[in-house]
Amino acid sequence: MKKAVTLYDYIKWRGDLSFKQDVFNERDAAVLSQLIYTDFNPFIQGDNEDKDYITFKDVGEKIKTHTDFSIVNGDYIQRKEEYDDFLLAACDTERYGNIRISKYVDITVIEDNIQFAAATFELDNGIKVITFRGTDDSVVGWKEDFMLSFETTGSQKKAGEYIKARLKDEIDGPFFICGHSKGGNLAIYAAAVLKDEEKEMLQHIYMFDGPGIYDPVLNERAITEANPFLNNEADTKKKIKELYRSLDDKTTRISPKSCFIGKIFEAKFTDTRLVQSTAKGLGQHSLVTWQMDYHDFLYAEKFERGSVWAGKIFDEWLKDQDMEKRKIFVEEIFGAFEEAGIERFSDILKNGFSSIKKIAEATSGISDETKRMALEFPKKGINDIGITRKKSKNYIKLDY
Repeated sequence: MKKAVTLYDYIKWRGDLSFKQDVFNERDAAVLSQLIYTDFNPFIQGDNEDKDYITFKDVGEKIKTHTDFSIVNGDYIQRKEEYDDFLLAACDTERYGNIRISKYVDITVIEDNIQFAAATFELDNGIKVITFRGTDDSVVGWKEDFMLSFETTGSQKKAGEYIKARLKDEIDGPFFICGHSKGGNLAIYAAAVLKDEEKEMLQHIYMFDGPGIYDPVLNERAITEANPFLNNEADTKKKIKELYRSLDDKTTRISPKSCFIGKIFEAKFTDTRLVQSTAKGLGQHSLVTWQMDYHDFLYAEKFERGSVWAGKIFDEWLKDQDMEKRKIFVEEIFGAFEEAGIERFSDILKNGFSSIKKIAEATSGISDETKRMALEFPKKGINDIGITRKKSKNYIKLDY
């Protein structure tokens, strides 16, 4: 069987061409949205203090000699070797090796429920790409994702602050924004705080399987000041559509055909594409599994039925829970992890039964209301399966 072509193969194939020779495209944006999961802290400290950037070529050389490094994807343990190989392959190329990494920010504040990271990548043609990291395997990172349903998160605010700072101190020409998973959500939020004159410099936004924005964002001062037209509309759903419409001509959203994360508060942009993957189910969320024919991603015309079903059930579940209930639910569920001393989900795999026992003990104190909410989601799914079981189609058309 012929080996599936992925972004790793694209790096090896296209890596000899600079961005002056072959312009930045959605595949490059996906590569950078994967590379931002690298912990750059070990590489920008010490002997790099004499300059305000480091190149991927420098990173590669340091990895080969002595520096420990890590990739911080949520599924890092399962795909460690793939991510390591991906990073090293990019560092060794002309195309990505010469990219300058600057203004790297990596913040985790447990007490404030913030897990945020971003960097500015400067291409060899001078164009900058602001790239936001998605969720890592930290409990606080996943908690923040759930908080999207009832408030503007710390990471969203940080994303707005980050892009404003870059435009103030260094970016005065064309630039791109991109991100994967939560990073895709932050890319949209960051673009939404830009005023008209700032948006003129923005070339494009690439959102890779990220959740959309939700009601609380619409009340943020940074959003309302940049988008005064929102004040003319009272209905929140229409407001979100209007906000998306203002960014529509500059946004490309790409998700796998088995899309789950991207179905959360789904961001419906005109240029929405579905990509084939080497993985199954939720595993398709990982960028390194997305398939290509070198020149482009291999696209599909339809979402898998399970993807559409999951999005529908999530929406129905949310309708039954008001903002305060959602907040209590998230605080109690993730509070149990904190009480058990679990800071990263990889800790559960490392410590095995002892971690599971601690979590079980901690969850015993969760309120009956939270337990009911936790059970409500699978119940809705089971009921829906019962209603739709007789349907024979395996896919649903992309209806945009």
